[in-house]
Amino acid sequence: MNNMKGDSEILKYFTGILTDTEKKELEEEISKNNLLKEEFEQYLKIWKESKNINFPDFDNDDALNQILAKTKRNNNKRPFNYRLIYIIAAAIVLIAFISYSIINLIEIKNKNNYIEITALKGEKLNIKLPDGNKIWINSNSTIKYPSKFVGINKKIEVIGEAYFELNNKSIYPIYLKAGSNTILCEKAYFYIKHNNSSGNTEIIVDNGKIFLTNNLINKSITINQEYKAYISSSFFVSIEKNNTQNYLSWKTGKLEFHEMPLIMVAQDLTKYYDIQIEIKGDLKYCKFTNNYNNKSINSILNDIKKLYNPEIIIRPDKVIILGGKCELL
Repeated sequence: MNNMKGDSEILKYFTGILTDTEKKELEEEISKNNLLKEEFEQYLKIWKESKNINFPDFDNDDALNQILAKTKRNNNKRPFNYRLIYIIAAAIVLIAFISYSIINLIEIKNKNNYIEITALKGEKLNIKLPDGNKIWINSNSTIKYPSKFVGINKKIEVIGEAYFELNNKSIYPIYLKAGSNTILCEKAYFYIKHNNSSGNTEIIVDNGKIFLTNNLINKSITINQEYKAYISSSFFVSIEKNNTQNYLSWKTGKLEFHEMPLIMVAQDLTKYYDIQIEIKGDLKYCKFTNNYNNKSINSILNDIKKLYNPEIIIRPDKVIILGGKCELL
């Protein structure tokens, strides 16, 4: 276990993020590695000292100074690793944030220190964060993050629909806030949709894994690669293997349908083209297969017309498909 990875795993150990299996593996590694054992003991010492520190206003500099002062007073026997002290001290500040109120991670005290970006209706934006990580946001969506996106100050708030490509190279994780949910990310590619009105959140992880906590109840879960999670406003969580086909069509411009009932095709088209599509009669249960890349809605409607010969009524705010037939199995 290299030093940077050791620091990261020990931080996760104290914040309760590691699974029981991962904890056991780390403890076994510590028992075999004297250097790692020494660092773990240093973490433990500072962790205990942090519990006596008052964080009324979450003053990062003051908290760091208190930790350093306590460490110096209580460490007369041998020299301390000051690089490690600063890493741990910064982490303790982060832990204090979580312990006192996760929802306040993204609370804005000075709006001038934050960057807020909104994609207007019909817009899709590609954003590169100061540390090189990437975010895409769909129309009518907003993200907010600190202008100084460094150290423990890597906190992002999202409202609406976004896709994150995070290759975090720092020891400090990135925290994402969506309503009352807080997501800890290190290296992960994932989709998130948060409805600010209902408080419901949907997450699909394409690569890596993320850790989810909720400030309303003392509970945390892990969402692994290729899984989808639905989180209600009351933190009812449903996790299943992802089989959603077109959740990124707004980002890629691609629509893929494989033996999909037309009623579900209509839902995807409604979302992608921002126009209501209604299918009446038994045609809604007919299966449809085709792939499209940045095609107009008329191209897709023409293909449906050729296959099933329905009547298609196009209005300014709605498309109605009725009649037609297929052989239902």
